[in-house]
Amino acid sequence: MSAMNWLNGWMKSVPQTIAAHRYYQKISLILEIFFNAENNKEVAKKSASVAVGYAVYSYLDWKIVALGFVLVDFMLDSGFGFWAIFLFMWLVGMLLYVLIIIASDRSGRDFTLAGGQRRLVNKLFVRSKVLGIIAEVLMGITHVAWTGMAQFHIFFRDRFPRPLSYLLFIVLSGTQMYIWVHVYIRGINVIKYLWQFLAT
Repeated sequence: MSAMNWLNGWMKSVPQTIAAHRYYQKISLILEIFFNAENNKEVAKKSASVAVGYAVYSYLDWKIVALGFVLVDFMLDSGFGFWAIFLFMWLVGMLLYVLIIIASDRSGRDFTLAGGQRRLVNKLFVRSKVLGIIAEVLMGITHVAWTGMAQFHIFFRDRFPRPLSYLLFIVLSGTQMYIWVHVYIRGINVIKYLWQFLAT
């Protein structure tokens, strides 16, 4: 009886084991595409390298955001108006984005993760054009609204003709910085108001 119970339990676990193996294979395939790797060993090697690069990049990215607050605050105190601040921050922002793109290309490390995202979306396009377009639009919105124009350019540069890619980079960089300068100024005003409120 116990042997039969064991056999029944083993037979029930077979489909679960097969499903788990298929799930593992799908995850392995996704990782190989994302990291542009040939096998699991190469995935492990490249993922470790990318993880370190992404951690450093994310740390520096937040430092740049903090530096932006300092620069905008300094320019406001120096009497500069919104458009002067916007133009300066736009030019500085584009310079930083270009440096990030060059560093990513020359290092061979996809530390922005945009290259891996592009490869996954390209694979998705092969399976379903509709899902590919949806994923592409969502990634584009994410990069413009949050992650940055360096990621946007890396993600889309092979999707559009080069002149259009550069034009989108310039225009959307300006749009993004226009929003961020408003955020900076409002944030600075709120911080100053709270500081004055607490000091009284």
